[in-house]
Amino acid sequence: MRSWTRTCESEVTPILLAPWGRNASTLLMSVFAQAPEVFAAPHYAHERYQMLHFMTAAQVLAGQSVAAAVPQSSLMDKAAGAPPVIELPFLAGNRTDLQATLLVSLWDGYVDHLRRESLIGTGTRYYAEKGTVDLVEVFSQKRKVFCIYIKRDPRDVLASSKAFNEIRGDFEFGWSRQQDVTAIIQRLVSETTYCLDVLDRLPPRAIKVIIPYEELVLNPQRWINHLAEILATPLSSSTPAAIPADHRTSINEAASIGRWRVDLPQEVQNALAASAGRLLQRLGYH
Repeated sequence: MRSWTRTCESEVTPILLAPWGRNASTLLMSVFAQAPEVFAAPHYAHERYQMLHFMTAAQVLAGQSVAAAVPQSSLMDKAAGAPPVIELPFLAGNRTDLQATLLVSLWDGYVDHLRRESLIGTGTRYYAEKGTVDLVEVFSQKRKVFCIYIKRDPRDVLASSKAFNEIRGDFEFGWSRQQDVTAIIQRLVSETTYCLDVLDRLPPRAIKVIIPYEELVLNPQRWINHLAEILATPLSSSTPAAIPADHRTSINEAASIGRWRVDLPQEVQNALAASAGRLLQRLGYH
């Protein structure tokens, strides 16, 4: 019988960029995609989110999901005389603990499968993905995980997302036809504050690396070297060529810093000043 006892050498440790979106996360994903000891979800423009998929599955299987898209009653339709599964699981203690256990178990099974199928090499030590702080928090209850948080001035995030949406012709990055700018700003402040609160309460198993966006884009070599040292794995310092031009919304890296002063209308700047003052101070922006 196969033993399921694991060693540190058999595990693949996740590196999760959380949160992500208009903060140079694609730059770092391109770096990780080139690293010999890292396998990464395909990066822009064909990004995949395997661990987020497992996170949703674990939520559903632990009876924690409230998402209408995955009602528990639809997980197993009546077939061959078997009744549908209405409640999962039928016996459980702490469901938060169960969710974390299921998430790690799904991840371990997936890595075992990849190794058996020779889809990843024996020297693969890490997996990189753009994730969420919720994913980091749940996974770190049971297992070591690296969490990279790229902090960027929320005003520049807003300006960059607005420009990116205009290029793409959609409202994917935080904007909405149904909400006024005040509501959009309040949501940005609330979500960013929530991320920082989660980061503050992560257990020691979550190894946090906080990178200022401004330093990363102006001096990527320094931070690539820093990450290579923390991970004890070689990372390429070459400028990734896989990021297409239409992913960028500034003429150069320097122009992306402080862009809100030019890109955002005065009324938006005023609304930001009224709503985001405490958050800006917490992040170290003025």
